[in-house]
Amino acid sequence: MSAPCPDPRPTAKPGFTLPGFTLVEALVALLVIGGAIAAVMPPLGNALRAKGEREAELSAVLMAQSILDAQAPPGLAREGLREGRWAGGRWALEIGRGEEGPEGLALRPVRVAVGTVVLHTLRPGPPAEARP
Repeated sequence: MSAPCPDPRPTAKPGFTLPGFTLVEALVALLVIGGAIAAVMPPLGNALRAKGEREAELSAVLMAQSILDAQAPPGLAREGLREGRWAGGRWALEIGRGEEGPEGLALRPVRVAVGTVVLHTLRPGPPAEARP
């Protein structure tokens, strides 16, 4: 008879363990990592959604300020309603009659609406024309 083949797997001496992880330890580590990811993902998703909403709101505020400067510059704001479109939707600018002030100017209430953002301010403008 021939001699039995030696076992190619390393064996540990009694009382010693081989270096490395067992399959159970690896599975437990994966389970812990999966739990951590599952716990972090919902708050991360909420934060990203909120960031997008804030960026859209900031864009609308900046557009409203630009419309206000272009359509009702200080000293030239005239009573009336103006509307238009921009990349994010519709805008409306409403300038009220206001009150006569010093130096032949009228202080007019102005309302700018861009999407869900509404800005209110007062702007000086020329006095109201005499109505027949």
